[in-house]
Amino acid sequence: MRTTSQRFTQLRRGLLELAVLELIASNTRSFYGKEILQRLTETEFAVPKGTLYPLLSKMRHEKILVSYYEEDDFGGRKYYYLTIRGKKLLRELEAYWKLLNDSLEKLRAETQ
Repeated sequence: MRTTSQRFTQLRRGLLELAVLELIASNTRSFYGKEILQRLTETEFAVPKGTLYPLLSKMRHEKILVSYYEEDDFGGRKYYYLTIRGKKLLRELEAYWKLLNDSLEKLRAETQ
């Protein structure tokens, strides 16, 4: 039997892609991986790098994100930004999230 914590973990993991897209889209500049990790750590979407980097790689492979490498004082960083496909996916996920939330509200209202 799963605990409440395990259920929340599964729900968060399912929403992680939406959270990453929201984060990257919320800024006018690109984000690098460690910065994404730090920003997620400040939220309920905190994940280890072993979870985030494979997701970023998958999203790049699906052409949702594009990355580029930039040299800096620390050696270099890989930065990520949304593609047109990524922006479209974000809008679709936001709309679906709203639909789910509205459905829950409707169910709640019907039982009162």
